[in-house]
Amino acid sequence: MFARYVMRYIDVKKIFAHRIARNAGAVTIIQLVNYVTPLLVLVHLTKVLGVELYGVVAFSMGILQLSLTLMDFGFSLSATQKISLWRDRKRYVGRLIGAVFVIKFALFLLVSAIVITYAFCTDKYSAYYLVFVLSLLPVFGQTFQPVWFFSGIERIRFVTIFMVTAKLLYVGFIFLFVSDGSDYLLVPLSNGAAQILAMLLGVLLIYHVGYYIEVPRIRDVRYAFQITAGFFVSCLSVTAYMNSGIVLLGLFATPATVAAYSMAEQIYKAMQAVFMPISQAVYPYMVKERNVALIVRLTVGCVCLAVLGAILGYALFPLLVPMIFGAGWGAAVRVLHVFLVAIIVHVAASMSGYPLAAALGRLHVAKRSAVFGSLVYMVCAVALVVAGQGNAVAFAVLMVVAELYVLLHRALVLWPQAFKLRKLSVA
Repeated sequence: MFARYVMRYIDVKKIFAHRIARNAGAVTIIQLVNYVTPLLVLVHLTKVLGVELYGVVAFSMGILQLSLTLMDFGFSLSATQKISLWRDRKRYVGRLIGAVFVIKFALFLLVSAIVITYAFCTDKYSAYYLVFVLSLLPVFGQTFQPVWFFSGIERIRFVTIFMVTAKLLYVGFIFLFVSDGSDYLLVPLSNGAAQILAMLLGVLLIYHVGYYIEVPRIRDVRYAFQITAGFFVSCLSVTAYMNSGIVLLGLFATPATVAAYSMAEQIYKAMQAVFMPISQAVYPYMVKERNVALIVRLTVGCVCLAVLGAILGYALFPLLVPMIFGAGWGAAVRVLHVFLVAIIVHVAASMSGYPLAAALGRLHVAKRSAVFGSLVYMVCAVALVVAGQGNAVAFAVLMVVAELYVLLHRALVLWPQAFKLRKLSVA
């Protein structure tokens, strides 16, 4: 009865009549691959590397995620928005692509200097400095993958081609070449080779769809920087509370604690990947069409699915985790239970973010809420570390707190306007 009511409310047939259905389908394929491949890699690496060595590799991956946010520099939102609005002006798009790449290359040099300096100066991980240096290879590959371009022209199936290629190559390399603890350096090498190949394929596809990369002028670079500055602060804020937990645990906790949190966090991110196709496909559509009624229906449907998934996860994870990963990973179950609460809040906050804000013409609200949410996370994280309570469960609870703040901020500011406009459109 409840499921029938929900399906009638969200009007599935009407949703799939929109062009966003094709893009959502393409992103769904990407996210299914993103859902399966990290779990396959996780199961394999936890078995062959062991808890402590996997903790070191997981810490380097956490630094990788933070680096990628700096590399993105908000272009996944700002460039997508501009290309969506001006996709017919190919000269403008070509110069924008060139300007984005110039800025990204400068940022890559900056990140490389920071990571290399840390790799050679750290005492705690001095024996593993090459792991951090080699992690720059996948950073380079992912930095220049033009996901934002294809999102802007709403041709996400091309993103599917090069991103799925990268994931499948990465999994293949891991299972072929990483067989015991001595092969741990092949983890970032495998990821780097896969991402660089995907980058080259993505650039070729830009020309395949009739666009090109033009050498930018100085004013083009300045323009690209200006349009993305606000988005960058927002994206950096989101990454701060999404990925800082594992980095902070790596600095102040044992590798075993890092490993338990990382394993649970990977499953949490896989859960996020289930819902990400909708928000990613809807955002460029909402920039042009501003269909408030559609975003309301999609949000209701996604939250209902998240609640159902959380209930199933609470019942199944205590059985599945020891069965799949081994008895030594039982400590991660408590962390996973907290992340099940986080996924419900995250889905609601995500759908109430840039897609809804774009439909209402109030992108600044989505940006501001992410910045304040990050500040809440950081203040609480410092308090946990100072109090000596920086354990895996505490940082998972902190994720819920940060996500809840972001949701409440967006809900109080955006949803009243959304429901008002929806009623007017119905009337």
